[in-house]
Amino acid sequence: KTHYMITEDVQTHQIAVRKSKDLNNCHDRVRKDIGLAYTETCEECQQRLRSLTGTATFSYIMKPTDTGTLVSEATVEEVHQFSLFDTATGAAQMKAKQILNLQEVKNSPIAPHAGEYSVRGSLQYEFATEIHQTPIQLLKISNAQAQIAEVLQHLVANNAAMVHEDAPLKFIQLVQLMRVATMENIQAIWAQYKNKPVHRRWLLDALPVVGTHVALNFIKEKFHADELAVPELTQALIVALHMVHANPDTIQLTANLASNPKVKNIPVLREVIMLGQGSMVARYCAEVHSCQADLLKHIHENAAEAISKADIPEIRLSLKALGNAGHPASLKTIMKLLPGFGSAAASIPMRVQIDALLALRNIAKKEPKLVQPVALQLFMDRALHPELRMVACIVLFETKPSVALMATLGGALEKETNMHVVSFAYSHIKSLSRSMTPDNMHV
Repeated sequence: KTHYMITEDVQTHQIAVRKSKDLNNCHDRVRKDIGLAYTETCEECQQRLRSLTGTATFSYIMKPTDTGTLVSEATVEEVHQFSLFDTATGAAQMKAKQILNLQEVKNSPIAPHAGEYSVRGSLQYEFATEIHQTPIQLLKISNAQAQIAEVLQHLVANNAAMVHEDAPLKFIQLVQLMRVATMENIQAIWAQYKNKPVHRRWLLDALPVVGTHVALNFIKEKFHADELAVPELTQALIVALHMVHANPDTIQLTANLASNPKVKNIPVLREVIMLGQGSMVARYCAEVHSCQADLLKHIHENAAEAISKADIPEIRLSLKALGNAGHPASLKTIMKLLPGFGSAAASIPMRVQIDALLALRNIAKKEPKLVQPVALQLFMDRALHPELRMVACIVLFETKPSVALMATLGGALEKETNMHVVSFAYSHIKSLSRSMTPDNMHV
């Protein structure tokens, strides 16, 4: 929505054009949310108060000349307000302003072409693929390797006895410098400082936060070269797998690392990698709507093999990884382990069946119509263990059931004979009804 105001100065014959643009009502708004893959969008909240609002104001001063009208001054001011939690009083503002003044005209204006112009639509902003610097502190990077060594030496020298006040900003500098560094740069820095314990610790703290394919590949190579201890690698991967930019390349790299024979012999490390791979797929699918099921091929194959061998620990690990991913393509694999839907459910413990049900929670948020019949059937089956039915109740409410389904559920609870199930369902519904979250208002 854009408003215009045009005024003319009678004495100077200058024309002032002011244009104000409401950035909240754009039809084709180009917007990208970064770092919010684990959050859930509340549509009802956005209808009342928007978490991101913005306005832009443009001012043009035009003066007439013998050859036409010239823009002598242009001023633009753009204001964005972002509130993550408290939309009324907890907002942060960012303002950008630019002023352009006409100094001189070197060439005479060219007459526009009088021919017909083809319609090509409006201009669209295209996001770049490079990793931008953290806006907390911007750096001028000329020689990444030399600057990394300088910042690293500063951190080591000034944080020996106690933490220096500029340590957080210096650490951010170290991370941002390593983001633009090449593999050769990082290899050279590592070769120089890997035998110095304090320098090594700072490097291993910064590398996982870098969040690039280069950093993740570096950690993988050093593990294969036996230059990282298992505790160091585990701590690094716990952070790196959640900080690295999720794309098919990093997902495949993680899958290859999980299937490595050396990793399979370290259960704790393999669990971190498998769960991290599932979360990485979820982050990638949050950005790319046409998310292919092939990204989970390794986990699906691992689950199928574990089910055929009745390997309970491996089945549970695969279910947790699929639950983290929350991809609808995993529904078929998970349902094999649910009573009444798959033959494998009869030979596995109830704890595994509960894990299979809980793995449906993230899928329920994306495809509620696929999960609702499964959760409802399990909840209604009185032959099942009460604990399993309680978990089915939790999964059912993750699908945001309609009023009709709620009425069906209420009628079933009136005839329910197991008081444990009735008490749990009543308490769960009561807690949801007291919730202040707007997307639970229908409950």
